Amino acid sequence: MNTSHYALIEQQGLFYCFSLRNGQWHAIPLYGEQGTDTRWEEAFQALNEIHNSSKQLQDTQLVLIAETLNAQTLAVIAQNLPKYCSEQWQLHSLGWLSHWLPEHTLEPALWFAQQLLPSVITPETALDDALNSRKEPATATDEKDQETQTPSELQAVQTAYAELKQQYRTQTGRLNTLQEQYRVLEQQPSELAVNKLCSYLPCIFENYWNHIKPVDFAVLTGAPELPSIPSPVAEPSHLVIQGIAKELRKLPHIQQQQLGRLIERHQTSVTTLKTRAEFKYLLEQSGQ
Repeated sequence: MNTSHYALIEQQGLFYCFSLRNGQWHAIPLYGEQGTDTRWEEAFQALNEIHNSSKQLQDTQLVLIAETLNAQTLAVIAQNLPKYCSEQWQLHSLGWLSHWLPEHTLEPALWFAQQLLPSVITPETALDDALNSRKEPATATDEKDQETQTPSELQAVQTAYAELKQQYRTQTGRLNTLQEQYRVLEQQPSELAVNKLCSYLPCIFENYWNHIKPVDFAVLTGAPELPSIPSPVAEPSHLVIQGIAKELRKLPHIQQQQLGRLIERHQTSVTTLKTRAEFKYLLEQSGQ
């Protein structure tokens, strides 16, 4: 069975996709361009469509690299990969991998393909390989080089090796800690503030306050008090809507689920309400 190799990289909220062919990494735009402003859930869906296999991503090996690597990221990845039958994947911190590479002036996509991805092996293995290479039988050239290497230089290399190995273990421990923190947070309520809903809902729905009275808002959201709404009410600008859309994508997964359920409740109660396209993904979150 042929195995396809792909990489998904998140940097500053932008996603880059690559495939490995003939030993070289090649860029694959997810939505017609590299550096797509999206989410892990949508990136996996787009990759699944690109791979276009009846087995989904079962016959692939995935390299996942995230700059924003926290408990929420780990949970989203762990929840979504099984949907596409993905079993062979590895997750790395972009900041950790970048620490190993020299400074550069390349565009992100080019740097990822030419330098970052070729270096993606387990850091501890890389360090051990580097140390073991010193133990291999020396050639005449090696012996000449070793003659010029002082004990203090050897000590410096060994010290650097020990420090980097400890950093790797610390990062691994941090990932385990984040996973445990997320399991705890999942069991705690994470409510959306009512004052935030007054900003979110008019952006999520078209002409929100023309369809929803303050008393309806209180009933649907569970607000303890009626909101004070000026009259007439102007629709939020396109820039404001786009800004709120980006803000909602950064909310914890639990709060995105709450918003999705709130949208469903609105649509059931007031059938004339229209949800803007930028926010329809929240409906998918409500059932997860």
